Amino acid sequence: MEDGIALNKTVILQRNNVLKAVKLIPEKVIVFERMRFKPENAVGLPFGSVFEVKNGDLNPVNSSLSLEEMETAGEDNRNLVDTHGKSQTLNREDLIQMKEDGATGKEIVQSLVENSSSFAGKTVFSQKKYLKKKQKKHLAYLQLLKPTSRLICKLYQEREPAKICHMRIDSMSQLLTSTNVRHGSKVAVFETCSGLLLGMVLERLAGKGSIVNLHPGETPVNLFAVSHFNFPDEYWDNLHSLPLHKLAPLLAGNSFQSTFDESNKTTCESEVPLESNDSSTDIANENNSKHEIAIPVDIKAVENLNEKACNGPLKRKLSLSDKEKTAIRVERQKKRFNHQKAAWELLESRNMDALIVASRFHPTPIVLSLLEVLAVSKPFAIYFEYKEALMELFVRLSVSGAAINLQLTDTFMRQYQVLPERTHPHVMMRGHGGYLLTGIKVRPFSAQQEK
Repeated sequence: MEDGIALNKTVILQRNNVLKAVKLIPEKVIVFERMRFKPENAVGLPFGSVFEVKNGDLNPVNSSLSLEEMETAGEDNRNLVDTHGKSQTLNREDLIQMKEDGATGKEIVQSLVENSSSFAGKTVFSQKKYLKKKQKKHLAYLQLLKPTSRLICKLYQEREPAKICHMRIDSMSQLLTSTNVRHGSKVAVFETCSGLLLGMVLERLAGKGSIVNLHPGETPVNLFAVSHFNFPDEYWDNLHSLPLHKLAPLLAGNSFQSTFDESNKTTCESEVPLESNDSSTDIANENNSKHEIAIPVDIKAVENLNEKACNGPLKRKLSLSDKEKTAIRVERQKKRFNHQKAAWELLESRNMDALIVASRFHPTPIVLSLLEVLAVSKPFAIYFEYKEALMELFVRLSVSGAAINLQLTDTFMRQYQVLPERTHPHVMMRGHGGYLLTGIKVRPFSAQQEK
């Protein structure tokens, strides 16, 4: 992996407590927190660099305005009087005029401090709070960070927590620690967390080992979070996907060839030919709305509509011939077929080193089936938002004797603000992080007794 900022790679933009994952595309304008800029000036600089947005470009800076540049502070706030804004001599029109004259955000904050009659009498803590508020409003500073598991998880927590099943980074860390995921492990994963958990496992394996991603449906669900990690190509060679409904034939002893030949035959009979009538488009739209397998649409009809449109990215994408499109589709199917075959062989050996489940589906039937492919004396960990479903699974595993050292825990993490004379827990924080069920697989007692 590259250590510096590079084009065509994903970075994490941070301004104050706001995070956003963005891919740096040459000459493309990035919009973030009402700031518009191009990324070229950041190329080659180390991650963590701070930039100021000015005239649509990124300008590296050392640091923001510091308190040491200000006047001395007062002992306490006993002499401060609420003047309802009269302590500040600069008004809104003055600030607008300064911005039009080309004043930087640092100069504006400095002017606000100098024209405030009450700033010098405030305590150090009040001054810092005042500066932080004004810097947040007037300074167009941002930081480019390297995508990590913690930052990507925090990003989803703040923006779309439902897409990662409301899981926190401490819960994900416990999943990896409980299952002893390490360099060279063979891990079976079933998750509906937008690929975040899958990316964490890939990051932990570091290109050595194997991952079997079991997913609902014929193709993997949304794995958008994995693309933020900037993994090299060799990492993807160790990731194999298999539909979850193929697990039943595998456990029944069926061969890979017979299972997938029957599946492909059924799929081919249900597909519409490439050159079909206009009704194929309606059928495809109807199936997409039901979240089913998409049926190929009439590409000629799409191209005819595209000829009437202006020059755009869609026209460039559809400039290939039908034979080239068919060849690309066949190559993708062949690659997916090889990965499914590799996943089948790994699961068929029933010698996986770890099992991790974190999804919005009820875990009991999924875990009971996946335990069959886990090796004896190997750990497993299941995450779910609510404890009732995990309590049911806990009882099933205890009664059957299929696992030992079962532990059902409520994950909790309290974040602290660490500042001189102001160290205390955060006032606003999430109070729920889901539940974890961990254990170790063993042979049931009845099977040992029969032997």
